[in-house]
Amino acid sequence: KNSNNCLIYGAGTIANIIISSLDDLGNIYLCSGMKEEVGRNLKGLEILDVNKLTINKYSKIILSPIGYEKELISRYFYRNTENMVLLKNDYIRGESIISIKWGFQRIYSEK
Repeated sequence: KNSNNCLIYGAGTIANIIISSLDDLGNIYLCSGMKEEVGRNLKGLEILDVNKLTINKYSKIILSPIGYEKELISRYFYRNTENMVLLKNDYIRGESIISIKWGFQRIYSEK
């Protein structure tokens, strides 16, 4: 595993914000399970097909779609949760704040 490889699932607004905030995209990879997104580009990064990737070669996996964690994990990432970063959206004084969600085990273990 390259300790700097990061896979971002999703190609929407939050993925765009994350990518836009980075200075170096050399070890950043985007993927999606949506056929209409695969093969397109976001900020110069090709959106890869999640079904064709070797998921465990990435040191970090960020799920950018908020609220779809359980579905995405069970569909694509169920054996690779130790390196996963989940996000949450909070509203503070009317402003949307995206941050890292802790407590992954609790979320993932819900039936």
